[in-house]
Amino acid sequence: LAVVMGGTPAQVDRMFDLNPTVDALIEREIDLPDFTPPEALGHFKTVLNGSGKRLSPTAEQKVKEAIAARLTQPGWGNATAVADLARRVMTKQSLRPATTPDAKHLIEDQDVESSTSARPGRRNRNQRRDEPTR
Repeated sequence: LAVVMGGTPAQVDRMFDLNPTVDALIEREIDLPDFTPPEALGHFKTVLNGSGKRLSPTAEQKVKEAIAARLTQPGWGNATAVADLARRVMTKQSLRPATTPDAKHLIEDQDVESSTSARPGRRNRNQRRDEPTR
């Protein structure tokens, strides 16, 4: 029997502290480190490619900057967070009028910028409810 639980090390430790019985039942932990910036960018591009999208050179630079800024946030550098960012960017791109046939497949820097701008009061998916919003 294998049980997979996810969370940051602090979240997992807190869960075990709250329920020592669960801690006693877990024989092995596997720590999966957060993505490095190149790994996160690679996953981002994989998500885009799966939808037939690609980044312009300036958009790729904006994605690199957004990833670098977010990797400093606790619990951000995982596959779900990177894929969520890619989906937000694709949503913004899909709302932009396509001026050429190629434009509907090309992510531009404005798509990235409008998807990554700060949204005060919004909690990220990995942030606990008792943590203050940024």
